[in-house]
Amino acid sequence: MVQDEQDAYRMFLRLAQASQNQLEAGWLATPAASADADVPATVARVQVAIENLRDQLGEVLLAAPPAVGSAAQDLCRVVRYSAGTQIKLHIQNRGRTERLVDLDPQAFRLHMTAIRVAREVYIQAVRQRRASIAAAPSDAASAIRVMRAAPADAAWLTTLSQRMRMNRIPHTLDRDVREALDRLSRPDIRFADPELVAAHQGLVAALVHLVDEFDGTYAPDAPGPVKYTEVPPEWKWTDPSLYYQTVQVLSQARDTVLARYEEMMNVMSSTGNLPAPQDPPPAQNFNVTSGDNSPVNVNAAFATGSGTAHAGASPASQPSTPAPGAWYRSTGRLDRGLRHRHHRRHRDRVLRPDQVTWPFRRELQPLDRLERGVLDDSTSLAGLLRHALIIAGHASSEPLQTWALNELKGYANHPETAFPDYRRIRVPIQADFLSALQRFPGETISAVHLPDFTRGKISEDIAIYFGVGQLESLISRTPEGAPVRISLPGAAELQVLMSAEESYRSRGIVIGDLYWAVSPIALQDIVDQVRTRLTQFVAELRSTMPTGAHRPTPDQVHRAVQHINITTGDNSPVTLAAPMAYAESGSTATAATGTTVRSRWWPWRR
Repeated sequence: MVQDEQDAYRMFLRLAQASQNQLEAGWLATPAASADADVPATVARVQVAIENLRDQLGEVLLAAPPAVGSAAQDLCRVVRYSAGTQIKLHIQNRGRTERLVDLDPQAFRLHMTAIRVAREVYIQAVRQRRASIAAAPSDAASAIRVMRAAPADAAWLTTLSQRMRMNRIPHTLDRDVREALDRLSRPDIRFADPELVAAHQGLVAALVHLVDEFDGTYAPDAPGPVKYTEVPPEWKWTDPSLYYQTVQVLSQARDTVLARYEEMMNVMSSTGNLPAPQDPPPAQNFNVTSGDNSPVNVNAAFATGSGTAHAGASPASQPSTPAPGAWYRSTGRLDRGLRHRHHRRHRDRVLRPDQVTWPFRRELQPLDRLERGVLDDSTSLAGLLRHALIIAGHASSEPLQTWALNELKGYANHPETAFPDYRRIRVPIQADFLSALQRFPGETISAVHLPDFTRGKISEDIAIYFGVGQLESLISRTPEGAPVRISLPGAAELQVLMSAEESYRSRGIVIGDLYWAVSPIALQDIVDQVRTRLTQFVAELRSTMPTGAHRPTPDQVHRAVQHINITTGDNSPVTLAAPMAYAESGSTATAATGTTVRSRWWPWRR
């Protein structure tokens, strides 16, 4: 796991450097000769490099802590912004013979400096994570770190070893288990011995499963800070089998953690990487020399155990009382007084991590599912928006509900001025020309080639009104290298009118199709913009919730939604949450707007 994390960091840094090199080459290129000429190859290579960088960003976010993930996102954002500026300059300066860097040297310096600064911040964050250290620590040093991360007398281990009923999870236990998991997952704990590697991975996997089971419990509906989570007691009467099965799964997860910890301690001890409790700690006997060069021997062997130290004399006789052994020193048998009969029958059964099965999983809270999904690019964005819709319904947040519904259903029935700015893009208009002998598909034309009555109504600027589900489907179904075709309004009639024009009719040319050629990259950017806003919403909401809570209050949702800001097509800012649009459960909230829906000159066709 640690090696995979380091590889993800290094690969992202190499791809960022490759993107920077391609951007520098793009700045040194000249714009296209004309509007009909292809985009310079250097610009196309920049887009490929950025796509590779974005793909690797997902791998980094899955493995990285928040500090490294935030630095990686900032670096990717700076690179993408620089590429967008470069493309705009290429389009605006078509036909110029100067290099792009000569046309706007200030933009070149600013963007390259921003990329270098963001890259240094990312490298510093990775160094703090200690992922760039190539030398692996010794097994003995890793064993010491394991003991510091999860000492045998830790409060959470003591609580779990008491094998109390798991229908209620104290907040302190949940917090301590998560902290122990974080410490045990650090990259400086890395073993070389295969037996130690398997034991360590088994302990981490058991703790991960225990934390997942903790996430499936619920906070009580009581005022004040959350002190514990629990299996809902009303399940005893509404669904007894679910209640007792849930408690059983929690108990099994606890027993697995104890068994894996016991196995970890025994393996470290059997391999000689863990000193026995009765062994004297190192560096307690040492020699010094006094001023007259006579040797002085200091013996502090008993200072740790009894609290007394003897120098220059034999230690006083101590009554021989055997020290109590640690609970994990039972060679496979925990304290029998704490065992249930069911556990006693299975106490000698040892499972490898790949043999552990979890017979029952519970549904997580919508916020938990939303938090897990926003950083996983493989999770459907439409499903995440439905979770946000549920959160909005529970909190009576009309702004969040409106935005999520618009992104799910699309903006087809909205005026173009109400479209978010990230849904407005500039794309070429293309046509398929047909003749008796030849076919010319995908020929780019200008808006001035269309009939006169379309002036001011059809241009290269287009507002993408599809819902995110349809956007994801279009992206996945479009062949590589091919654009997404969106038909012009009234395309069939425009084809007939243009084919009847003398310029086309005299040459025997028929217009086969008229459409906007939208790059899947542009659609993917819209999807990423929505996912980023959901991520920002989750981060703001978590910052207002107490630790261990899983269900936000309406006021917390209201404050978090205020941080999701968009800009409409006419450059007017729109905040999704306004103070007057908030309502408690059972009441209503309204927000008046001054926009008027304008009818299009032609209905949309796809």
